[in-house]
Amino acid sequence: MPGDLRMRVEETVAEVERCLEDTNVDALRTSTERLAQVSRRMRTAAYARRSGEAGPDTGPGGGA
Repeated sequence: MPGDLRMRVEETVAEVERCLEDTNVDALRTSTERLAQVSRRMRTAAYARRSGEAGPDTGPGGGA
């Protein structure tokens, strides 16, 4: 997994964990949606690596 994607995953997981400690449901919803997006990018990167096609970061929120 590319280093920048790994960093995004770690940051997003930390954000979700912070939101779990809070009672703001909207913030939790937003952070879990971000985590789902990052998870899709991670899956895409893993698939591309497995198939030997490491391409640009695409998809919803790609490159953000």
